[in-house]
Amino acid sequence: VETVVSLGAPFGRAITCQQFVERAEEVTEAALTELNRLVTGEDTPLLVYTSGSSGMPKGVLLRNQALVTRSLTQNRHWPLFPPRTVNYLPINHIGGVHWISAFVLIGGGCERLLERFKPADLIELVEQDRLNILLQPPTAYQMLSEHPDFESGKLASLEWVVWSGGAMPADTVRRFLRPDLRLGCSYGQTETTGSVVYSGDKADYEALTTAIGRPDPPGSVRICDQAGNLCPAGNIGEIQVIPQFVMGGYLNKPAETADAFTSDGWLRTGDLGAWRSDGMIRFVGRASDGFKIGRAS
Repeated sequence: VETVVSLGAPFGRAITCQQFVERAEEVTEAALTELNRLVTGEDTPLLVYTSGSSGMPKGVLLRNQALVTRSLTQNRHWPLFPPRTVNYLPINHIGGVHWISAFVLIGGGCERLLERFKPADLIELVEQDRLNILLQPPTAYQMLSEHPDFESGKLASLEWVVWSGGAMPADTVRRFLRPDLRLGCSYGQTETTGSVVYSGDKADYEALTTAIGRPDPPGSVRICDQAGNLCPAGNIGEIQVIPQFVMGGYLNKPAETADAFTSDGWLRTGDLGAWRSDGMIRFVGRASDGFKIGRAS
């Protein structure tokens, strides 16, 4: 690490944000052009640790092209110009750093950073800053919908409510249903560089409560059984993702990296799902929690 920038009072060898910005004047156009030439889509600017369900942390190397592509895809699915939201998720987690932050920054928007989630504070902030999208885990929406001020009209500026990381309780989804509010969900993990499956802006109540969406780009997700065969609609198998926009590997763990991919290069998510007849995916659970081949109910 060559430079440490402090957001508050300087410490040790850290410099302030103002000093960091002032140093931009020292960068010549020639130097900037050369640096841009050296940066490629395959470079890994972000290292995010994850343990999944194994409990063994691994550093996931995320690439420029994948981060930008996933963020642009999110902006296409949740179109707001610009997006305005709040982020209280850990920035060292894929949800905080990419699903919210990278999505908003690449979309030319803004976000308010909070240290913790409190339903009352969030409701006041939505009204105060005219936030137009919330991206939260389902449990947060459940707590939000149970707050006395939920029906106060203070959330009127919201245009999108989006969740990921789990299924939203049907009763909670129902509480957010209103003509001027669009609901959406997505599925992804650290290794996939965030969301790879989206519910779409036309998903109805049934789809939002029983499915996680469709792959984007189309064809970038497949579901295979233990023998590596493609699963027909209704059959449960492992969700696998095409390698183009997934992680570059695990830091200093070549064996674990090799195990994360199939023999033909697809990322193994370790998650189970089943295709629905409408092309959406029903999420089942983790493969480590049990792998049974059969028709999905």
